[in-house]
Amino acid sequence: MPLDDVDTPGSPGWWLRRLAKQLHEDLPRLQMLHDRHAGDPPLPKGAENAKAAFQAFQRQARTNFEELICGVVTERQRPVGFRTAAEGDENGDAVAARIWAGNELDVQFKQVAEYARSMGRGYFMLDAPEDARKIPVITAEDPRNTITEHDVARPSRILAMLKRYHDPVSQQDVAVVFLPAGVDLGDGPTEWATAHRAVRSRKTTKSTRMAPVVPAAWDWDGDPIVLATKRVPGARVANPNGLAEFERHIPLLDRINHTILQRMVIITMQAFRQRAIKNLPKHYPDDYPVEDLRGKEIDYEGVFSADPAAIWMLPGLGDAAAEIWESGQLDLTPVLSAIKDDAQHLMSVTRTPFFFLSPEAANGSAEGATLQREGLVFKVEDRNTRDGAALALMMSIALELAGEANRAELGDMETLWAPVERHSLAAKADAAYKAKASGMSALTILTDVWQMSPRQAQRELDARVNDWLTAGGDDEEPLGDLPGPAGVATGG
Repeated sequence: MPLDDVDTPGSPGWWLRRLAKQLHEDLPRLQMLHDRHAGDPPLPKGAENAKAAFQAFQRQARTNFEELICGVVTERQRPVGFRTAAEGDENGDAVAARIWAGNELDVQFKQVAEYARSMGRGYFMLDAPEDARKIPVITAEDPRNTITEHDVARPSRILAMLKRYHDPVSQQDVAVVFLPAGVDLGDGPTEWATAHRAVRSRKTTKSTRMAPVVPAAWDWDGDPIVLATKRVPGARVANPNGLAEFERHIPLLDRINHTILQRMVIITMQAFRQRAIKNLPKHYPDDYPVEDLRGKEIDYEGVFSADPAAIWMLPGLGDAAAEIWESGQLDLTPVLSAIKDDAQHLMSVTRTPFFFLSPEAANGSAEGATLQREGLVFKVEDRNTRDGAALALMMSIALELAGEANRAELGDMETLWAPVERHSLAAKADAAYKAKASGMSALTILTDVWQMSPRQAQRELDARVNDWLTAGGDDEEPLGDLPGPAGVATGG
């Protein structure tokens, strides 16, 4: 069935054309950011029409600071569980844990977080359970082929989502539009969310750009698919303002690569010292062995070759004695200092500790290192807050798809994170001793002081009870008031 209605606002065809156009317009920017993060930024300026040999030389001047800037954030992000509306899951919901583990979301979250840090956004997409385990399918989606539109008043509410891809088996482009419940498809508002699949034939995949939808080239592939949720089955993980971690600082990154290129050019061009003999005669002497050349002007043209063994022969203006000359090396210290200063500026504006870039910086004072980490810690905590909202939405929809409506209330959903800052064992032991003396509970000490995940903390509590029971249970209870049965958390 052809796309017969692309002009009525809110219709599946209208959303398909609208979102495909937005994706098409944003793709060049996303691809540029992806290439930079992958270590393939544009070549430093200087020889746009250079031969391939010089272009290969230019590539050696590129340094992948982008991966470092993004990686120091994602490496410290580790979700460890979810609190839901269910009873007795203060340490993390067991059903949410099974969904998390069943989809290998420890890995998939890292992928989505990497998309968000390097391209400004990443997506989770959900589908109904495939088997009796009631574990919904959750996948990480690249922002170069997925896009959402959100309610202006409530940004967490997705109005529509589009995923586009090429199927090489059927040789078709596929576009799937997801709409929430309440959309009028001609028979009144829908009770459940729906998925609308459109296709067009295309044998080649050479073009990576998502072209705007031309209705005549696309057809709906079957009837709308009714989903087991009322919401669009997706969640967007977004960076502040939708920008990559390094996107505001691209001019600085390009300046560093440009200066590195100039350093390489200077070193290459001055790899060998040049020698010369100055004040040679302008004419052949009268006793020159070749009679025909006596008294004629000597042709010194072409003597300025850069060969390591070459000697420049420089004529004089008078009868001055010839002298031997040797070129000196240019002092590269100012160039190296400029690169280091720019790198320090980059680390400062991105709140990346300088010791990640320069090992000798780790030998500074402990207070200086703490101050450097502080900016990174605050940045990661901010990203955790933003990503935690998206993860809570994702898990809420997943629980709804799994038939766990009593746990799926978004207002009661909370994402649990591992501590951003890691402490030494000695510091943890000292803090735990003081926390116990102050009357803090064993569970809080394990999670907040020893920085255990809820699963690890529950395992430790159970082990203490087992030890106490094995010893006969005659001594004082090892934990005081033990918590009741608790679910386990994801991750950790």
